[in-house]
Amino acid sequence: MTRDVGLHDMTDECTLADKGTWAIRSPLRFGAAMVGIMFGLKLLAMPLILALGGADTSGPVLKGGLALVLITFAILPLETFLGQGFPLWILTKLRVRRRSALCALSGAFFGLLHLGAGLGGWVIGFTSGIVLSYCWLSWRGKSRGAAFWLTTAVHAVHNAIAFPLFMIAEALT
Repeated sequence: MTRDVGLHDMTDECTLADKGTWAIRSPLRFGAAMVGIMFGLKLLAMPLILALGGADTSGPVLKGGLALVLITFAILPLETFLGQGFPLWILTKLRVRRRSALCALSGAFFGLLHLGAGLGGWVIGFTSGIVLSYCWLSWRGKSRGAAFWLTTAVHAVHNAIAFPLFMIAEALT
């Protein structure tokens, strides 16, 4: 007999957040690892991104100047809710329980939020979405607030590194 579980009481199948996991014991190392994995996945996906015509996910923001960059960072909490919190909640209501499936499906939805930059933008959003969903699920057992803010912080740090890299790449081309 199976028990109906939600995000608030997931078993180990969906969450790592118990007192013994390294994610909880060392949030800074966990966050740094997640940012590194986000960039690593993008590097692995680069041939596909280029084959799809590339993606200019930061260009429009950078062309808008510092004000638009700051606005972009200000809306990251909304993007965290729309890209991880809400999709993961819906997926658990649909009885999706496997962490890998939750991350992949939520990542696919997060990719849709970046589709404006083309199919390559979807790939970039998908790879980031997988990692951000993993962050959310890893911390969800501690609290919704911890999951939300750690995921938002990882996304913010990623973008804070990515924006200057895009600016340098654009200056070199």
